[in-house]
Amino acid sequence: MRQNKTKKMLSYWMELFQAAQAKSSGRGEIVWPERSDVHPARCRDILGDMFILENKHDQLVYRLAGTKLCSMFGKEMKQMQFNAPYSGTDRRSAEDWVNRIGEEDYVVVISSFGLTEKGERVNLETLLLPLTHNGMRGSRILGITSPGDTPYWLGTDPVVEQVIRSVRVLRPWEEDTYLSNWPFKKPAQSSELERRANLEAPALYAETKPRVNNQPDARRVAHLTVLQGGREN
Repeated sequence: MRQNKTKKMLSYWMELFQAAQAKSSGRGEIVWPERSDVHPARCRDILGDMFILENKHDQLVYRLAGTKLCSMFGKEMKQMQFNAPYSGTDRRSAEDWVNRIGEEDYVVVISSFGLTEKGERVNLETLLLPLTHNGMRGSRILGITSPGDTPYWLGTDPVVEQVIRSVRVLRPWEEDTYLSNWPFKKPAQSSELERRANLEAPALYAETKPRVNNQPDARRVAHLTVLQGGREN
């Protein structure tokens, strides 16, 4: 993750995540935070870039979208499909990733760039975090899309297309920073953590290269770079 707003969003979600584990049965299973536990007042400085997705007729659509996000795309995004700005194989990829959030034990960071009708370009970073709603695991997704910089035209020249550059799979609760505060006993969860550490990203297309950019945890999926783990080299 490169954007400060993305890091703040993950930090806030991890607070909710750890609180959810503390309230769980204590058997070591992953429990996502409740939608009702998300309080906008705790995220005032990033609220304009945040969104919540809901599953509506097997499509993930924006239920709520921040003002900065709507301004960047030049439209009210409520009820718009999450994958709508993408095209071609990127649309299929975005749909597949977002549909798996909550079903598998990971969160996702999508690195992309947005294009405008005038040909301007801006780097974007999207973080997708699962929530539970009315007892349904992953039925809501908390997210944020933030630009890498703020060009003068952002908000006046709308982004009309997104192109995916890479997808990063994260399991932040397995990082040392969070393991020290994990409410379950480590011996009981060690085998489960090992299983999750070996979890692969959804295989949408045939892999083409075992290594990318000299990173042992990177791989190619069609034209995308999929990176496992959350540490930057």
